[in-house]
Amino acid sequence: DLSDALRRDATKYRASEALRARVGAAFHTEVHNRKASRGFWFGAAGGSALTALAAGLAFFLILPPSAETLSQSVTDAHTAALLRGAAIEVASSNHHTVKPWFAGKVPFTFNLPELAGSPYSLSGGRVVYMHGAPCALLLFQFRLHRISILIGPANVLGSAGERELPNNFHLIRWEKNGYTFATIGDAGLDTLSDLSHRMQAAQN
Repeated sequence: DLSDALRRDATKYRASEALRARVGAAFHTEVHNRKASRGFWFGAAGGSALTALAAGLAFFLILPPSAETLSQSVTDAHTAALLRGAAIEVASSNHHTVKPWFAGKVPFTFNLPELAGSPYSLSGGRVVYMHGAPCALLLFQFRLHRISILIGPANVLGSAGERELPNNFHLIRWEKNGYTFATIGDAGLDTLSDLSHRMQAAQN
């Protein structure tokens, strides 16, 4: 038919070597430009994503811990003091022994109350790190209950107030001399309040 005849009889044209070279060079240039453009935008998008991720991570890291997180940290420190045999680094009921032991280990000083004739006794203490900050943990005995008083910066122990926590724990916090004192234990709230008041009075 006509189409077959045209394909069979038509004169075939072959481009010159120079023309083919120019066409090939133009093709490679276009491909290179498309890849470079795509790579730029992919790189820009990737860089923007990494920058956004880094900014989000930095924002998350500088956010102060929530009140719940701080309360849980205090609970964890107290629970560890109850469970671990080596939790008390200075074991003594003598406050003249316990208080000097903390010198140089925490960046603050504190006083301990005189407990003679009271229902409380001092068991000892240790240094605990709360969100990277060194804090003092003091362990007291009240009948069958053990009570911890932690001392440290407000931004790692939380602000003043009272909270009821899981496992029948109560938490009382107050501030003195720029630091937070946190009393925690499973004794009654009245008992923790009484010990806290004794500790507060000793700081005056």
